[in-house]
Amino acid sequence: MATPDEEGFSESDALRLGVSEMTRFGMEEKDFQELASLIRDVVVKKAHLKAWIEKIRWGFQGLKFYFSEQKFESHLQDLHKLLI
Repeated sequence: MATPDEEGFSESDALRLGVSEMTRFGMEEKDFQELASLIRDVVVKKAHLKAWIEKIRWGFQGLKFYFSEQKFESHLQDLHKLLI
């Protein structure tokens, strides 16, 4: 992704992370700090961390901050009652 100082997208020198999506999977501030260190190690030190990254990713499989189907149905019924 281009930085604010760059002319256009052809000069993209930055990495953009989907933080809101990562938060939905349960990542917290400490996890982002670890992720930043891993990115640095890969980019700057040319480290090979595939196995380590797969291990970390395993801890973030379930979505957070959403309605399960059961809870959604209950809320939907409550909303329908308000409309009647």
